[in-house]
This record gives sequence, C-alpha cells and structure tokens, in this order.
Amino acid sequence: LPKAIQFVYEAEKFCLYFSAQQKDNAEPMGGLKLFIDKKKIKMMKGVFKELDRVYLTVIVRSSSKNLYDVDLGDTMQKFDFITDLYILNLTHLHAHRNGESCKTVQDFISLKKVRKLRTLKVKHMCVTDKFLEKVGNRTLESLNFTGCVFLTFRDTVQQRKEIEVTFAKSYKTICFNKCKRCVEYRSSYASGRKYSMAIKINLNKCIKLRKLMVNMGDYARVILSDQIVDGLRHLSLGKNYFELPLSSSQCYSARLEYLVIDTENLELAVKFLGKINRSKLKHLVFICYIRGSTQNVCDVSDLFILDFAALEVLEIDAVGGNLRLKDKSTIEVKMKKLETLRINCLCADKVFMQMITELETLKHFEMLVENRYFGHKILRRRLSNLKGQIEKLFVSSKLTISELVRLIEPLNKLKEFYVDSRFIKSSFYSLVNQNDDKCQPAKVDANEQNLVVSKNVVHVKFHTLHISIYSAYEELIKLILCQYFKAFAGIKKLVIFEAPIDFCTKLKTIHKLSELSPDLLNNLIKNIFETFKQLDVLVFCYKSSYISREEAHILYKLFSEKCRLVKERCEWSDNCNEEQTIFELHK
Repeated sequence: LPKAIQFVYEAEKFCLYFSAQQKDNAEPMGGLKLFIDKKKIKMMKGVFKELDRVYLTVIVRSSSKNLYDVDLGDTMQKFDFITDLYILNLTHLHAHRNGESCKTVQDFISLKKVRKLRTLKVKHMCVTDKFLEKVGNRTLESLNFTGCVFLTFRDTVQQRKEIEVTFAKSYKTICFNKCKRCVEYRSSYASGRKYSMAIKINLNKCIKLRKLMVNMGDYARVILSDQIVDGLRHLSLGKNYFELPLSSSQCYSARLEYLVIDTENLELAVKFLGKINRSKLKHLVFICYIRGSTQNVCDVSDLFILDFAALEVLEIDAVGGNLRLKDKSTIEVKMKKLETLRINCLCADKVFMQMITELETLKHFEMLVENRYFGHKILRRRLSNLKGQIEKLFVSSKLTISELVRLIEPLNKLKEFYVDSRFIKSSFYSLVNQNDDKCQPAKVDANEQNLVVSKNVVHVKFHTLHISIYSAYEELIKLILCQYFKAFAGIKKLVIFEAPIDFCTKLKTIHKLSELSPDLLNNLIKNIFETFKQLDVLVFCYKSSYISREEAHILYKLFSEKCRLVKERCEWSDNCNEEQTIFELHK
C-alpha cells in the first residue's frame, strides 16, 4: 500500500480513514485521499490483512444522541485487521450535559474482535469503568485518552467513587490528558445511575513503560514503583498546587527526555529540578501560577542557573505572572543546545529580556505577552537585538506593523514569522493617525484594490508568514493594503488561520470562511496575490465545525477556479482543540 495514500469512507455522521503511512500514530496526515464505499471496504479487507500495521481513524461528526441510527458500531466490528485505532468525537460530549443519552467507546469497538490492536487513542468520548478495566488487561503498546469523561454504573452499595485499574506489562505509553469525571445523572439507555469516579492507575507491572502523562487533577492517582520510574523517558503528571506527585529521589535515576512540571510552588519545583538527573532532558515545560502576591512576581533566576546540557526546548507558562530575573551579571545560562523557547506571561522585565537576546543557539522563539500596555515596550527595545540565528518568530503583543517590521529586519536567518491580528485595527488605525509620511497607510480606491508604492518601505526576506484571524476578513484586506505590509511582499507562503478564542476575543466578530460572499473572497485572494508578488502557496485553516461538507465543496470549487492546484485536508489542532479544514492554494 503506497505510504502517501489514504482510503476514506464518508457517511453522513462519521468518517473512516484507513492508512498504512504512519508510524506510532493513528491520526490521519496529508497525502492522496481515495474515497471508497462499503463494497470497496469489503474488497480491500484482503489487502489490509496482508499489512503489518493498518491505521484507522474514526471521526464522529454527529451529535451523540443521534448515533443510534447509524451502523458505525456494526461496521467497526468487521475491522479485525486494525492495529492502530483513533476515535475522535467532534461533538465534544455536549449531549450528556442536558441529561441526554450518549454513546460510550465500547458502543463502537469490541476489544475481543480487534485482536491485533496495539494502539488505542480516544478523544472526547465517554468511557466506562468496565471498558477501562478491559483495556488495562489487554496487551496493548499505547493507550491515550484525551478530553474524555469516565463513568461507572455500579450501584450505590458497591460504589466507592474510585476504581483501580492495573495495566499489563506490554504498555510503553499511557496518557490520560485533560480527562475528568462526570457529574451524576440518570441514563436513558441503561438501568441504574451513572456515578462520577476517581481512577487509581496501577503501573507496577509496566516494565516497558517509557511515556506517562496523567493530567486529571484529583480525578486520578498514579501508583508506580521506583523501578518503573527509572525507565521513563517522558513524564507529565499534571497540576499539583503545593506539592509534586513524585519526589526528586524517585526521579533521580530516571533519564528523562521530556518533563512537564505544573505547580503553584515555584520554589519547590526548582528544587526538584535541581536534584534530578537532567543530563538527557531535551524538552522542559514549566507551568507556574503565581497568586497571593500584589505584583505577581515570578522570579525564575534559580531556574536559569541550573545546568541543562541537553535541553533543546524550554516552555515557560507563567499565566498572570511578571517574569523577573536577578542581575544578569550573576547568572550564567547553561543551556548550550537550546533552540526553541516559548514564553507566556503577563510581562517580563528588561533583565529577563536581555538574557533572551544573548541566547546564541536560539532558532525558534515565541512570546505571548498578556499586558498589551506595558510588555510591548520592552519587546520593541530588546528583540531586534537577538543574537541567535532566529528562523521562527512569533510575538503576540501590542506592536504595530511598522514596529514588527523594524523588529525583524535585522534577523537575516528568519524563515517563518507569525502575526497576531488581534491588533489589526490598532495597527491599521495607528498608522492612519500618525503624521509621519513614512507611516502612512496605502491609499485605497472604492474596491480597496490599489496600492501606493512607497520608497520608504523596508522589505524583509523570509519564506512563510502566518496571520491569526480574530476579526472580520474585511479588516484583513485593510491590513494587507496597509503600506507597511508591503514589507512582506517577498514571502513564498502565506498561512491564514483562525486563532484560539480567549477572554480578549469576541466570538461574534469572527466570520466563517464559508459565509464570505464570492466577491469578497475573490477580492481577498486577488489582493493577496497582488500584494505578495512572489507568493507560491496560500493556506486557509478553519475549524471544521464552521464549514459543512457542502460548503467546503463550494469553497474547493471556487478556489480551483482561481488557482493552478488546490489541496484540501483535515487535521487535529491542539491550539483550537478541534479538527481543522485546511485549503492549500497553489498559484
């Protein structure tokens, strides 16, 4: 079976993706899609059975209460040749919130009939205790539950609101990510009452375990011996407010390559890092919530004096915190291999920003500053002095387009740049209101199609520009027609994507791509290709729930009339927590 081909079966309420192209991952990727019907599935079973690994992704698009009248469950039982299974529910479990019945994972799959199964990944589904116990006893290699709700049907006498699941020794990966218990409610399709429960995850048999992620708060408790901890390479045990789930002595012998620490006790977290073996650590995610301080100061000086010989990726998520560093002269940063740095904070002081500018190995830098009225001043002054060979840069702050251009102009190795369009209006109108001729916007005719060429525009060279969409596409056209946006005229690829919704974003301002009139869409595409003369590829990324299959087909047809080649695909976005439909337009 060619590795670049997917066989796709689409029903009204669900889709099936068959593939043999991926290793250790059941999610569908790009490549040629061949749409097949039920008869062809039966014909191809002989081909699938000859393959060592067959991946199946099931995407449920219907609301849960309507799944009874589809044959997805019956269809699934016929796929005994599947080795890697991924079930994704796009309805996000909305149905059960109103006391409506909902289907659980075992309504779609019988573990007895899928005997070759090695990998099971489930997103946004209900999972019962019985199914979880069966999975624990199976000789799987990888298990991943994301955004799931765990239920139990045991009666009140026996119910202790906690079950213990012991996993077999074959497991190499176990993930319970962002899962939770369900509030009690009566089921309309089962006798008895559903109860919320906590899960005791016993991993003492898992001698092959290398990756462990349990991010469920108080809903789960992990039992694992020091011997099992020693074998771990990837560890994430979720949020712990005042203590860490494992002691530094337990983790001392572990050769961790990936570690997530999520706590409010910053001092304890740094002490933990100081005592464990960091020699192999390549990726560190440091999440710290600072409360109780009037200034929300997050002093990370002690973190940056630790020796991280192998660290390549560092993520610091200090939500609501002001990142601070002591006198730079007293700190020697020992991260000689650090290439990627991601920071999310309220703001950062100038000493911290100065330290970042001196990281010579840095190639990928992202910084999201929540305080739009303070943090941008430090960013503007410091980031243009980055000594690293920056290839990817994403800065979210109250910077105008002209300021962004000046910021990235010295970065001669830059390949990808991200623009946060929450400030499209502020960027555009700040240019309008300035008196300096160098900062005037382009004059636009009634159709907003003509640009005024200015000799004062600085042109920056890089390959890909990403623009996040928070507001209407009309504002995007205005931004593209802005004089300073001509600085990006030499890009080869433009990616327009819908940014995640946060408290600063008004949902009502976002327009669906499918809702744009043909004239407006044509105008947008025309202006993009006229502004970016060297553009080869234009990409639109949108939530799949915003576009029906019929609307997507109309868009595909419209794009095909405008471009030489159009590619359409769907993939999961962790940022949006939803499937995305991606249109790739080749000029």
